[in-house]
Amino acid sequence: VLREGKPQEIANIASAFAKLGEKRTRFFDAVDSRSAVEKIVRQGKPQDIANIMWAMATLGHNATVFGEHVNRDGVAEWLVKEGTPQTIANTLRGMASLGQDATALAGVINRENVSEWLVEEGSPQSLANIIWSMATLGHEAVVLAGFFQNDDVTEKLMVYGKPLDFSKILWAMATLGTVRH
Repeated sequence: VLREGKPQEIANIASAFAKLGEKRTRFFDAVDSRSAVEKIVRQGKPQDIANIMWAMATLGHNATVFGEHVNRDGVAEWLVKEGTPQTIANTLRGMASLGQDATALAGVINRENVSEWLVEEGSPQSLANIIWSMATLGHEAVVLAGFFQNDDVTEKLMVYGKPLDFSKILWAMATLGTVRH
């Protein structure tokens, strides 16, 4: 499957196993191999990365090689450039759930133009998951948290978000020490 499958097909299989609660250790070990990860990153899309990371985190699979590869500077840049706020949120949340290093991805997210884009284009849920993941991993999110201090952004979150989204954002901001008094 990994040799012949396209990254989207591999991601779909991983997602299906996760939804079914099927650990399938041999499959996920194979997905977490250097050759499979390089193929998925080289030929796939950010959504494929997000789906695989989500599936591995959902099943508690370590994803060491996968996480290390995703955390490379060039891959992190590509994920943000080609991805959506939701794919970034799903990837980062998976990494946070597994306690993986996301320094490169956090660095890209912390750029003002990227944080602004995330706030403008992201749903309250994706924003909540991004800042929660950043705080969980101990990464500063000063630029992103700064946008949450804006009354227009707060109103967007209050109107379109769910209480869980708002509580995750407030927890993250308090954890990071960025709550305005």
